[in-house]
Amino acid sequence: MAKALKKMGRKLSLKTLTFDNGIENKHHESVALCLRIQTFFCNAYHSWEKGGVENTIGRIRRFIPKGANLADYSDEDIAMIEYWLNHTPRKCLNYQTPYQRMSEYLLSISPQPNYAFEG
Repeated sequence: MAKALKKMGRKLSLKTLTFDNGIENKHHESVALCLRIQTFFCNAYHSWEKGGVENTIGRIRRFIPKGANLADYSDEDIAMIEYWLNHTPRKCLNYQTPYQRMSEYLLSISPQPNYAFEG
């Protein structure tokens, strides 16, 4: 998780990052140092503090039920879900897709092609 955040974060203009309290975020300090940003944690059992994450989890649950073993899903299955998430229009994005919005943002900060969020 930390390695992926560091790789993607270098290509973005981040100021802060808010983590959930899961073990996957145990290297949050190295992420903060690498990206030179402030990091925060949500309070336990306060799902409203991370509405975007909870909404995305709900979308993923359409394909992968809670408690399912991810080892039962192929890389192709995960890639299909990722594609669907990134290419579904969202009301909060004025009916653009996350992929469209991120592409526009990346072009605005760098005229060179950036494939950090390809797919």
